[in-house]
Amino acid sequence: LFFVLLLSLAACGGSAGATQTATPATTDNQPGTGSKGLPLYCPLSVTVNAQDTVVVSDNDQNTVHERLIMLSASGQAMGEWHVFKAGPIGQTQGPGNAAFDAQGNLYVIDLGKNAVVKVSPSGKILTSWGTSGNGAGQFQVPGGIAVDSHGTVYVGDNDGSTARVEKFSATGTYLGTLPVALKPGPIGLT
Repeated sequence: LFFVLLLSLAACGGSAGATQTATPATTDNQPGTGSKGLPLYCPLSVTVNAQDTVVVSDNDQNTVHERLIMLSASGQAMGEWHVFKAGPIGQTQGPGNAAFDAQGNLYVIDLGKNAVVKVSPSGKILTSWGTSGNGAGQFQVPGGIAVDSHGTVYVGDNDGSTARVEKFSATGTYLGTLPVALKPGPIGLT
């Protein structure tokens, strides 16, 4: 049984017009993605795996801070992954909503690339898919993400005027769009 808790918060700081660029601050994983450890800066999403490890997508657009941080159920930092490249300060980027599959892989929305990133239980990027657009397998504003018991990945996409839920295989092969009527607005999948 997998429990997914999605906590969607308003974006922390930033505006699309900012032009300041990131300055590298770390050498682990992707450079320039922020300092290590607590405190959290802007927890955009929270999900829990089968071992009760809490994974937080921590992403502050006013500072360079794009990471996935693992916490115990009591809130102790257990590790973190800086798998998203640093981008311009003030622009939407880094990890968004996330979900686990039965094998412990984590699927994360890449807010800067309008894509999905599949990360292994050890923190290695296994694959990624998606581009900006409104065609099959593309995303305008990907939000919710969920994985069913068969490994099918569902991604909610909404640009304010259209909304849809797209289906993908665990490797990113586009499987179709759910044939449901959706009213434009935030999409959260659990």
